[in-house]
Amino acid sequence: MKRSYIQALSFVTVVLIGCTTATVPSPVPNASAPVAASPSATPAARASVVTTGNVAHDKLLSLPPSTHARLLADIADDRCTGVDAFFRGMDKDKSAQWSVRCAAGNAFMVVIAADATGSTQVADCAVLKTLNVNCFEKLTQ
Repeated sequence: MKRSYIQALSFVTVVLIGCTTATVPSPVPNASAPVAASPSATPAARASVVTTGNVAHDKLLSLPPSTHARLLADIADDRCTGVDAFFRGMDKDKSAQWSVRCAAGNAFMVVIAADATGSTQVADCAVLKTLNVNCFEKLTQ
């Protein structure tokens, strides 16, 4: 099942023994709220909050990098166990392009739209390679 990025942040799928799955609430509070620094945070901490105009992308950036591959893999393919995430860059429409490498060796590009739901588009990197698109290369402006 494909989910929007905001939904993926709101719930974490936990694979249990025997190939059964359970969905449990994520530790991310109020995943649909915009990223903002706490009013009690120091000026340096408030300045470090990323705001790109893409709320879902900003939320991803606010999480520890160790979680990026797992969340992107969950969006890309139910069979992908993400081992590496790569931020390619932002499009002019503020869509964020990420790539995720799976444990099985396959990879996907995930484009996160700058809309209210953080909708995503997913493409197989093997297919994109036939079009001379390298999923693990920075976008050029």
